[in-house]
Amino acid sequence: MAFQRLARAEHVIFIGYSFPITDIAASFLFREALGHLTPSQIQIVNFATSDEGKRAVVSAYREVFPELPDEQFDFRGALEWSCELACAQASEYHAEGAGNESGKRD
Repeated sequence: MAFQRLARAEHVIFIGYSFPITDIAASFLFREALGHLTPSQIQIVNFATSDEGKRAVVSAYREVFPELPDEQFDFRGALEWSCELACAQASEYHAEGAGNESGKRD
């Protein structure tokens, strides 16, 4: 069932998963099920703080998704990443609401 769901995905965000080299089953599953996605449809959010830790995460993901560019990796961590996402969506929400005559959303 996991394979089928992943195979239908249009965008995937890995949050906090470091892709350990010992997790061969997960590597195979993600490689096969997500092979239809372009690198821009895969995003990695991780809280690696050292350069060594960041290199390890990038290396592990590129073993499975060799074409992933550097810009698909976000090392600020899940909290900061999700706060930025929420703020962006809130701004979008308010911008759309400003177009209503009353200034309020339905």
